[in-house]
Amino acid sequence: MKKLSILLLVILSFIVLPASASIAKWLVKPQYDTICYYSNNLFKCVKDGKIQLINKSGKTLLPETADSITDFSEGYALVLDWENTKLKIKGLITENYFTAIGNGYYATYYSHFSEGCIVVADHSGKYGYLNSKGERIIECLYQKARPILQGWASVVNEKGKTLYIDRNNNVLTIHGFHFGNLSQGTSFNEKGEALVCCTNKISQSNYAVINTRGQVVRKYSKTSQIPVRDYDFAFDEENIGFEPQRNKKPAFDPSIEVFSSDGLFGYRTATKAIVPVQFSHADQFSEGCAIVGLYGKYGIITLTAGDFFVAFDSQDITFHAGKPKVFQFTLSFPDHMKASDLQIRLDKGSSYLMPIILENNGYSFVPFIEKKAKSCTIRIDASMDGLRIWEKTIILNVNRKNSMLYEIGIPAKTSEYANTSDLLTVKSFVTNLTDMPAKISVVFSVPLSFAEGTKNRIVSNLTQEEILAPKEKKEYSISFHVEDLETVKLTMTVKANHSFVGSKSADIILKPYDF
Repeated sequence: MKKLSILLLVILSFIVLPASASIAKWLVKPQYDTICYYSNNLFKCVKDGKIQLINKSGKTLLPETADSITDFSEGYALVLDWENTKLKIKGLITENYFTAIGNGYYATYYSHFSEGCIVVADHSGKYGYLNSKGERIIECLYQKARPILQGWASVVNEKGKTLYIDRNNNVLTIHGFHFGNLSQGTSFNEKGEALVCCTNKISQSNYAVINTRGQVVRKYSKTSQIPVRDYDFAFDEENIGFEPQRNKKPAFDPSIEVFSSDGLFGYRTATKAIVPVQFSHADQFSEGCAIVGLYGKYGIITLTAGDFFVAFDSQDITFHAGKPKVFQFTLSFPDHMKASDLQIRLDKGSSYLMPIILENNGYSFVPFIEKKAKSCTIRIDASMDGLRIWEKTIILNVNRKNSMLYEIGIPAKTSEYANTSDLLTVKSFVTNLTDMPAKISVVFSVPLSFAEGTKNRIVSNLTQEEILAPKEKKEYSISFHVEDLETVKLTMTVKANHSFVGSKSADIILKPYDF
């Protein structure tokens, strides 16, 4: 592998294949039973029936889990836990912080803020009000209580009388309508009007519409052509003329789409895949985040800028001795990632991805080539923390033309002494790598100046022929008569069945025996 890393540094003709410019990572690892958008900036994560809130920075908003969380109204929501059959208030949240609430307050039918206040109940079922800081502003004194609207809230005191109070618990004076003794009263609507009722001793009911100054605007009769429901208020709690604010839903990113393959999902832009297919569930991206399902659990992924690059040493897979030659590639990735944190897998052409370990960001392998195949598909992918973050597929040409059928061996350089007869023999070999016998012709040659310098310098045949059986290796040699120290360039040329195979040369240092 050390030789590989040196080789890869000097290869200048690599093919560089760019990967995506965005890389996925976990914002929240897949550990929850469900995840949904709680608001535009918060995720509602549920595990074992307990709720947790996480923002788009990955920060957990609640110090503890909860059984229920209301929608936001006026930027606030209640965090609740079941206590027997009642929902106890643990605290208030905004999109940025949590405020704990003690003293045993419970949620009511009106679990939403209105004009900075919320209706709560105590353990005995009496109603009062808290402000948006979680502070009590009106004690739990009332048998019934509605939200504060237009500055006033309709409440029922311990005597069953309906009153209108403000946030300071001041009572609104009702003018000119049965001395202000009300049996029922709605919340004020957006016009600043409320419908009130006074029931006398013989159960006769009189109705009127009042304004926020306590003045009667007009009388009202249930037999009139305008029914109660056409007002923006009514006595029924299910139709109080008050619609709490709902959490804003996120705006999805149209430039990133979900795509599927073999029943699983990934993400891509118009030009390339940016998150490989792997998820059983995939929501659309919103502001760089997406909810995904993996192995039966849910998590959240986000995108970070970065690139993977893979460099192959050739576009072709060549052969040596009838077998694919060793193939090499290097992989580069963003500086903020560590190689030890990445899990790299390689498919050498067998359709199976197997883990590998890079050395100096490089790797060498022998491709798997089907018989007579003209191409080979190589796949590489990278994962981190169980999330596949990148993959690349490349189809390489299979080039069998350069397949070596015969191996030629000649010493790269020799420096030996002649024997006592002043003869020095240089040995070489040829191996038949094919499955057929071959007639091999080996021709040794030296420079003309060396051959003519002294007669009888070469004492063996310059041309040697042999029949080589399949897979057979044979030795060929040439002997020199050595008189003085000198160097000669020896060339060995090989033919098989009269066709040129190849040639190799080496500088041979000739040393006399007594040198």
